[in-house]
Amino acid sequence: MNAPVRVHMNACLTQRFQASPLRPVIDRVSALPTVESVEVFADVAPKTLGIPSGVVLTVSGDDPMVYPTAVTDIACGFAVIATGIDPARWTRAQARRAFADLISAVAVTSRSRKPPPVDMEAILTSGLNALPSPTRYAPGPGAEQPGHLIGDPAMFDATKRQTLAEHAGSVAGHFIALYTAEPLPGAHTDLIPGELVLVVHTGAPAIRAWAYDQLFGLIAEHCLALGLVEPRLIGEHHLFGLPLSHALSQAFLLMAATATLYSSATRHLAAEIILDVLTRHRPARLAEPRLIRHNAHGWYEHQPGRLRSGRGAQTLTGRPTLVVGGGRTHSYLFRPGPRHCGLLSHGVPMWAHAHASVELPQLPDPQQLQANTALDPGTWRDAVTNLELVRSSLETTGHAAPVVRLLPWANYKETHVDAVTRLRA
Repeated sequence: MNAPVRVHMNACLTQRFQASPLRPVIDRVSALPTVESVEVFADVAPKTLGIPSGVVLTVSGDDPMVYPTAVTDIACGFAVIATGIDPARWTRAQARRAFADLISAVAVTSRSRKPPPVDMEAILTSGLNALPSPTRYAPGPGAEQPGHLIGDPAMFDATKRQTLAEHAGSVAGHFIALYTAEPLPGAHTDLIPGELVLVVHTGAPAIRAWAYDQLFGLIAEHCLALGLVEPRLIGEHHLFGLPLSHALSQAFLLMAATATLYSSATRHLAAEIILDVLTRHRPARLAEPRLIRHNAHGWYEHQPGRLRSGRGAQTLTGRPTLVVGGGRTHSYLFRPGPRHCGLLSHGVPMWAHAHASVELPQLPDPQQLQANTALDPGTWRDAVTNLELVRSSLETTGHAAPVVRLLPWANYKETHVDAVTRLRA
């Protein structure tokens, strides 16, 4: 019998989701052993491996199943920092120099990047707790690293630990985005109009690659041998798993905890490096730098008899929560709405919604923005439209309310996919 599927979208996006190829995939997920519920959010999107993004999966029972492909991009998250910088006071040439120096400092393949001197074994064991308090920004309530996690650096050999040390403080697989804040009318926020906002979006791709090599194949093989999941689902959708008590499931969850600790630390390190670079360019200041939120959107949460996972899903708290658009597009900060469920999507769906009946905001000319990737006007328009559809869905359902529109200023996306999983040449 299929577990219930709850769709957190308005009527427009629900209709599109129900008619999409994703709906049958979600139905197959809901029929997997020990699945208690499936929650689908407005940014649901297909992935090449496993369960779609924008999905929260709950399994339960005396020995619930652990599904590794419920969250393959384990430990991904956002660190959002209000820099207090007024970028309008820089000349165009000064802004370009600042952005070039930023890339040089955090790009994985940059030969001038100097990894920070850190104790990698301590980071893999306790994450942010192994590092001193921030020096470049006020931490406020602090990063939301789960307090109960303990990692195990012994899972990885010396070469892997060296790779992780080299990648610390880098983009490591995703992007760095800079925006200017546009608080929305009537919204309560301490962000200042026009101030530069930094978003560090990284995970732990080198650890993920290790899991693919060392765990995924073995787990799939044992799952198939035990007849726990239909072979067709393993072959077509990479839906496989083992009971929580199995040694391979325990190894997978330990890897996930270690990756979460590492990624929390490296996002903080990257933010410190970037803020140091920007400060060296003598910016005019509107305020001091301060943390808005630092949280994950790829996670596993284990309680007795119950395991919940979120892929592209964030906890929705009283602190502003980021929902991103695409490259060179805007993003939003949200607060909980009157009918929120405690969770929020993290971005936009991957398919284009043609003929969408939403009003698009006035945005900076994407051709004039600083970025390291080529502009595709069609993809840009789709991302803008999709983000506005997500915003409309969150507002009309009472799920979340936007408080700040983040206007694009510059964007660096890590394009060297292989480089994020190995030592620098």
